[in-house]
Amino acid sequence: MKYDLTTQDGTIKRNNAINDKDFEKLVMDLQPLIIRRIKTFGFNHYDLEDLYQEILIRMYRSVQTFDFSGEQPFTNYVQCFNYVCKV
Repeated sequence: MKYDLTTQDGTIKRNNAINDKDFEKLVMDLQPLIIRRIKTFGFNHYDLEDLYQEILIRMYRSVQTFDFSGEQPFTNYVQCFNYVCKV
């Protein structure tokens, strides 16, 4: 899944140019994927919420340097957070 992170003048937002509104949209779009992935590990409700918050923090930090103009969609990157679920 690619995200349209273009400015009004048509230029692509690069690296740390993503703003909070774009990040909020990204989170809302990816929330079902993230929750579904966490649930496969069988965590209780409280641990699931904690892990979800931890993933959002890591996403926020990493989205600042992710190249949205590249070939790799951000969803692939988010799925790499599986290692967090194994802790």
